[in-house]
Amino acid sequence: MDKSFKWHMLITAFTPLWCSIIVIFVFDFLDICFISWYSFFLEKWPEIILLLFILISFPISFFSILSFIKIKKKPREETGEGTIIHAKKSNMLVSNFLITYILPMLAFNYKELHGIILFAIYFSVLAYLSIRNNNVYTNIIFEFMHFRMYNCKIKRIFAGEEYIFNDCIVISKENLTSKSEYSFPFFDFENDIYINLQHLKDGK
Repeated sequence: MDKSFKWHMLITAFTPLWCSIIVIFVFDFLDICFISWYSFFLEKWPEIILLLFILISFPISFFSILSFIKIKKKPREETGEGTIIHAKKSNMLVSNFLITYILPMLAFNYKELHGIILFAIYFSVLAYLSIRNNNVYTNIIFEFMHFRMYNCKIKRIFAGEEYIFNDCIVISKENLTSKSEYSFPFFDFENDIYINLQHLKDGK
């Protein structure tokens, strides 16, 4: 899987947290009485750096994912076809939100330098492990686009030979749990992570 796409997926998975931090900063800004902009920047530079990181990285990641989905509509992006043998909806949404939203909100104080440094360490470690191990989070952006993640057993044909892949992640707009022996064109990030291209090709 492309490292930049994994990074964009991680950034957008933190969407609720980024929105919450921005709200915290806005109310903090409204409550502060400062003599000059210089004194304000001198006092709040750690928060400003974190805010700039959010305001720069999130739009880039958001539009990169939208661009990725648009590109995958093109026929030449298809990398193969597989058959769903068994599928169940991924139950990662609640656990992911606990990790990426509730836990960081409770654990770190974003108004103080040491809290921001601790969060930077936490986020850096999480990003490193996620990118290195090809972790794909249930993403709220994908949820709004009506994509769902499914844990599947997939059958694929290579050089006339049939292979079975267990515990695959399929990102799909179509409900795969109701499908039996469902064949679909896909783009595969790895041999265990796929995006169902059927609805994208149908323009849905």
